[in-house]
Amino acid sequence: MNRSILVNEKDDGQEFPTKRRLFKYELANRGYVTLQTWVPPMLTLGVVLIVTEVVLLQMAVPTAVVPRPSLIFRALVNNLPQIWTHLRVTIAEALIGFAGGTITAVFTAIVFTIYKPAQRGLLPIVIALQTVPVIVLAPILALTLGNGMISKSVVAGLITFFPTVINMVRGLSSPSPLLFDLFTTLDATRLQVLFKLRLPASMSYLFASLKIATANCFIGALVAEWISADRGAGYLMVIKMYQLETPMLYATVFATSMAAIFFFRLVGSIEAWFLPWAVRREVE
Repeated sequence: MNRSILVNEKDDGQEFPTKRRLFKYELANRGYVTLQTWVPPMLTLGVVLIVTEVVLLQMAVPTAVVPRPSLIFRALVNNLPQIWTHLRVTIAEALIGFAGGTITAVFTAIVFTIYKPAQRGLLPIVIALQTVPVIVLAPILALTLGNGMISKSVVAGLITFFPTVINMVRGLSSPSPLLFDLFTTLDATRLQVLFKLRLPASMSYLFASLKIATANCFIGALVAEWISADRGAGYLMVIKMYQLETPMLYATVFATSMAAIFFFRLVGSIEAWFLPWAVRREVE
């Protein structure tokens, strides 16, 4: 970066940045990081798509097997209203599960941290339940809760719950023993220790698990829709697969992936706003 951005005035040979120029410097850094983050993967994706288009065209691969990127893009544009009609259902299911799973996980982790017998008795069960495949739970929940949005949201919530509760238990227990001794010396109550020490220390752990959960909750909603649904992106994928409309199938997958990436980036932006010191920026 240009060092002149920072320089505004001198005092006894020393150069001091003003708030205005520091703000400009920060904006320049953010713009540079944004380009550094997005340009390389977009260029790589463009090269991969061009190579794939040429290879599939030269090899005369049937569209029903692997469609060319140009056909996928055409299907996406021509059928965007239909894709959006189903995709917004999946987004709603995923976000409801994401919110419910996160709130439940944070509350459970607080209980585990404050009341150690609950952690010793229930945390191993939570870890064991995490090993159960989602595709096994989806039909059970569909039979129990019905074929509507609730069963899909519960599947998405379960996928969000498990990594979040485990990370939060670690985060709530992460402060140094010296800090706990300090709070004890200051005669702090359990609530004060929780809200002024444990929760602030666990925020980086929380956001790390949330960024994983943003993708996983979409996977949970899609799997539940594949098992039993009459609407949603997963339902649309199954229908187009059986109808051999492969470009439409790929277009739906692409649109769902873009939605998951958007929410992943949104969580990352919220983390950068709440925890700017925890977000590492490398500016050359």
